[in-house]
Amino acid sequence: MTSEAYAQASTYLIAAATVVLALAFVAHVAEWALARGSDEEPTSSQVAASIGRSVSVLAWLILLTGVVARGLAAGRVPWGNMYEFGCAAVVLMLAAYFLLIRRWGRVIDWTGAAVTGFGTVVLGASMLVYVPAGPLVPALHSYWLVIHVFAAMLAGSAFFIGAITSAAYLLKSAKPEGFRRLPPAALSARRAFQTTSGHPQVSRLASQRCPGCWCGGGRTTPFPRRARF
Repeated sequence: MTSEAYAQASTYLIAAATVVLALAFVAHVAEWALARGSDEEPTSSQVAASIGRSVSVLAWLILLTGVVARGLAAGRVPWGNMYEFGCAAVVLMLAAYFLLIRRWGRVIDWTGAAVTGFGTVVLGASMLVYVPAGPLVPALHSYWLVIHVFAAMLAGSAFFIGAITSAAYLLKSAKPEGFRRLPPAALSARRAFQTTSGHPQVSRLASQRCPGCWCGGGRTTPFPRRARF
């Protein structure tokens, strides 16, 4: 295939992934709506959750293929501008979500509506800043583009899921008898801490200054010792 064919395929695949991810969001919203006001999660809610996860996996596979095709079309890593950054960041966010579901199960799978909804918004916003696939501008020819931007996307994915679980902790702490779909407050707090504080070195790489990088970057600051939770 030629570069133009890869670029065209990437555009179609990313657009398709956006639509499929939006359908996954609808399924997860239905999951919450069906479970509302029930002491135990009804079967219909479980079915909606399963559909949402399956459709999310399909969206991730389509989006991953589209991002890889974009990289092949451009002949470089596929995060050289804001359009590519948004698409690649959603790929990593969904991958982190799936890995955490596999590790923690029902403790984290309730975040599906927030993850798929946010991913749909990011993909839609990325299309507003679409640029054709092409080589990098000379200022971005640095190995830091690979390390710094990838670390920023990886850390952002963990921080986003950690923020959702932190919000669950606040809601459950304020109303322990409410929000039955959410896990216990102490468990949410522990998972939020583990998600956001497990690998501070990733955040250190993400905060390094990338010479000439479009996403900027700042100076690193000393990290405090990790507290035990």
